Amino acid sequence: NKQIIIHGSELIKNWEKSTKYENLWKTTYSDSIDQLFVGDHRATLCRLPKSYKRARFYGYETQEDPTNSSYLLRILYVQTDCIEMLKKMTPEELSISEVVVHYWWYTDVMKIIRFDEEKKYIVTRVLKNDEHENEKISETSYFYIQGANTAITEQGEYYHHPDGTLYYYPLSDEDMKTINVYIPKTQHAFTSYAFHNLIIQNLNFNYLNDAITGAEFNNLLVYNCEFKHVKSAVFIYGAHNSQIDHCFIEDTANTGLYFSGHNFTVQNCIIRNVGVIPPYGFAI
Repeated sequence: NKQIIIHGSELIKNWEKSTKYENLWKTTYSDSIDQLFVGDHRATLCRLPKSYKRARFYGYETQEDPTNSSYLLRILYVQTDCIEMLKKMTPEELSISEVVVHYWWYTDVMKIIRFDEEKKYIVTRVLKNDEHENEKISETSYFYIQGANTAITEQGEYYHHPDGTLYYYPLSDEDMKTINVYIPKTQHAFTSYAFHNLIIQNLNFNYLNDAITGAEFNNLLVYNCEFKHVKSAVFIYGAHNSQIDHCFIEDTANTGLYFSGHNFTVQNCIIRNVGVIPPYGFAI
């Protein structure tokens, strides 16, 4: 019954106090970042507004992209503070900023192409084929802007500059000289297709992306496992006659348990703090 720990992250070192930004610490990291953990805490990619439910568009319209007929330009009318934030950024910094829009069952993450200071709108670009026929972005859609360096104003937030500099605003009890900082690198701890009569037990999945994924599992048993600080715990298409029993799931960016199939049982489990990067997640 001894627990085996599967840890799929890279330890990020060499933090130093920033001389440019008063409250921030920095290091160098050249690869992309989807999740960042400081000790036992999930860091938040800096954004404005801080809560994704606090902002809605003042207006929304689309027009043909004059440079490519396969694309549409989305014109998103936003609040003054969003425009003021974007004005402070260099073109290089603006190039990695994104608008995240939640509407109906969809989430779109779009690069900012440009913005209009006077009319207060942001321009993004999307393939026409990616437009949903019945559900559209509207004035009621929630949004936030992420990855903007001028939005890193609260403890627990981070920003990754295009030059590879990683900034973090520590919590009051975090000592950046001694605390462990992790970036998950393992895409899937366990993945398979058409696997039958499989038992996964006594495993701890920590600090990684997707823990257990795959398709067409028959007679799967996941027993006495822990999933913590992951993107998704279990994500399986076609799980038949399978069972999740005595498992602990905490702090997933997206999903706790996702299955399609029949005759599936979940029992004696604790599932909490799932979908912490809104609004992607659900418990089961």
